Amino acid sequence: MHDKHIILSDRDLEIIRRLQKGAFAHPEHEAYPPQVDVYCDELNIFGPSIAEPKRRFVPSKWELMKVTRMVKAIKEGRMVVGKGGEAAAAREKREEKQRQVYLLWKEEEGEDEEERRRKGPRHIPAPKLPLPGHAESYNPPEEYLFSKEEEEEWRAMDPEDRPLPFLPKKFSSLRAVGAYSGFIKERFERCLDLYLCPRSLKKQGVTDASVLLPSLPNPRDLRPFPTSKAIEYVHAMDGGRVRAVALSLDGQYLASGGEDGRVCLWEVESGYCLKTWRLKREGGGECGGEDGVKVLALAWNPNPAHHVLAVAGGRGGAFLLRTRTGGKEDEEVTEALLTSGLEGSRSSSTTSAGKSIGVKWQAYKSAEGGEEGGDDLVLRMEGGGECTSVRWHSKGDYLASVSPTGGSQSVMIHQVSKGKTQCPFRKTHGAVQALAFHPNKPFFFVATQTHIRVYHLLKQVLVKKLLTGCKWISSLDVHPSGDHVIISSYDRRVVWFDLDLSSLPFKTLKYHTKAVRAVAFHRTYPLMASAADDGTVHVFHATVYDDLMQNPLIVPVKILRGHEVVKEVGVMAIAFHPSQPWVVSGGADGKVILYQDAY
Repeated sequence: MHDKHIILSDRDLEIIRRLQKGAFAHPEHEAYPPQVDVYCDELNIFGPSIAEPKRRFVPSKWELMKVTRMVKAIKEGRMVVGKGGEAAAAREKREEKQRQVYLLWKEEEGEDEEERRRKGPRHIPAPKLPLPGHAESYNPPEEYLFSKEEEEEWRAMDPEDRPLPFLPKKFSSLRAVGAYSGFIKERFERCLDLYLCPRSLKKQGVTDASVLLPSLPNPRDLRPFPTSKAIEYVHAMDGGRVRAVALSLDGQYLASGGEDGRVCLWEVESGYCLKTWRLKREGGGECGGEDGVKVLALAWNPNPAHHVLAVAGGRGGAFLLRTRTGGKEDEEVTEALLTSGLEGSRSSSTTSAGKSIGVKWQAYKSAEGGEEGGDDLVLRMEGGGECTSVRWHSKGDYLASVSPTGGSQSVMIHQVSKGKTQCPFRKTHGAVQALAFHPNKPFFFVATQTHIRVYHLLKQVLVKKLLTGCKWISSLDVHPSGDHVIISSYDRRVVWFDLDLSSLPFKTLKYHTKAVRAVAFHRTYPLMASAADDGTVHVFHATVYDDLMQNPLIVPVKILRGHEVVKEVGVMAIAFHPSQPWVVSGGADGKVILYQDAY
């Protein structure tokens, strides 16, 4: 194979021959050796006796324990392998003990490792005696010395009721102080207390703020968000509170309404007042006052082709104002919408139970609209009580209104294109405070004083009941994703609900010191804001993740101050700009303020 010449020896030839014959290769191998009787030559019919014990075939547990001790000593460093073994480790340990210094009075921090590892209860040092006061001095101040009346009163008291166990005395020098008569008794009682009274360690609470507070990102990393006051709109009012603000869908126009029954239309960037509507009740009733029209809520139509502003006018009902802020084509579409609604309306509509309700749709001209204002459509609810809130559906055709004192007519849904009104509920389970439509599902949120009920409009069933834990709900808003809801209450709470998680609150925020009037989500930025009677607007960074396993991130980033508190009422309404990180607020001081992101 390798082109080599190999000379075989005689033994090699012999091995080859034996392999060819099929025998063992080595001639010295003996396949069948003679049997040797190990025990004896005598015949035993019972077989050989077992002389080997069983323990010789089982691993020794004592050797295992010794090996385990050696492994533990090697891990702890008491036994050094390669430097003399266990003897060297023992010698090194003895030398270390000789070099070690022990405290005479061993405290907890002075205990060595062996003392802490020893079995039995932990050593607890004895409590220290209280330090002596000024009264125990040999030369106490005059105010600590007893007068004769005080000394007699002290002697008449029971020894357990005495404030001091001795009479303060004054000596000229320390050498004049005699022996203390109660020394032996006090030492004996001290030893008796140490012997009989049990001791226990008192665990101290965590005092490190970094452990208690959650790790939140820096607000600078969460920009943009409104930070400073930019524009203050002087509301054209006779005096009173601004109860509602609303921004148009393009963010160019701002509407504000107050308790005097006026609605002002502003240009956001310039602060110019374009138009003013002065709303009145049917029959020419005065604006404002207890019986007049109060603008309690505003809602801009979410359809960009419909330039219509919905107004909750208190006892005056719900109003639809034609703003005339669009182009020629948009004005024609708006005109067609209002005209079709007015023509399709009837003198009476029906509830879900088939009963007639007193809602009239009629053309109306505002007091200060003039020829420029034109005819505006008005929804009048004669028997529905006071209208306090209005909300649009995302399509812009349906409008929902709230009347807390209306009974079965507390919630009304109006279809503007057909001029029809319906009451979907026979019972409202309490006074309705706020409502909202789901942005992309047929869900309807109804908030009473303490609960929120979610209804399915197509199936006409109750989907979920949210338990808020609040005493009185003030406002409600739904996140643009539709999976989260926030509410505010008059007991200073802002409650966040995750609809996919539970019917209980996900977070309860208590940052305001007075009643919270309004809350709102931003439609494009991860922002949330709340307004309260303490005159502040709190801005939060609120990121909702697409991952359902990750909780929303809620971080307070800014407190905006610009309103004055008038008769314990501060900020009453807020609204976010649709495309910019700006927020508008209206307060009891009659101001409308725009806050922008100025860095």
